Amino acid sequence: MTWSYDTALATSKDQVRFYASDTESSAAITVTDEEIAGLLTLAGGVRSAAAMLCDHLALRYSQRGQQLTDDIGQSVNYGDIAKQFTERGRLLRSQASFAAVPFAGGISVATKQAQQQNTDRVPPAFSVDTHESGAASGLSDE
Repeated sequence: MTWSYDTALATSKDQVRFYASDTESSAAITVTDEEIAGLLTLAGGVRSAAAMLCDHLALRYSQRGQQLTDDIGQSVNYGDIAKQFTERGRLLRSQASFAAVPFAGGISVATKQAQQQNTDRVPPAFSVDTHESGAASGLSDE
């Protein structure tokens, strides 16, 4: 199991760590490079994988309890850290949704004709002429 991070953000793994703020190997809780590779496979994108990582880290921090004080009197509130990761996950999911591009078919005449000529296309269940005759539904006037 390995842990690495390159600030050049040249790989998807580094981008996931950057977006999820998992950039310190000395953090109390972190994940391995292999786990991030798995998240990238599951999520299908960098921001979605980072959101899943934030959810994972939030859960793990919340399991540690609210507050811990070490030998020299420094205290860490794991509950606050968990909340920060939860909020970061929400923000990343929102940002990931902006990557979706809507598609409106039938705008271009050439595209419409290409779709109509596609022999592998599933025939439409209805069309403009659907109510003109009963033939489309298997009904007739007789």
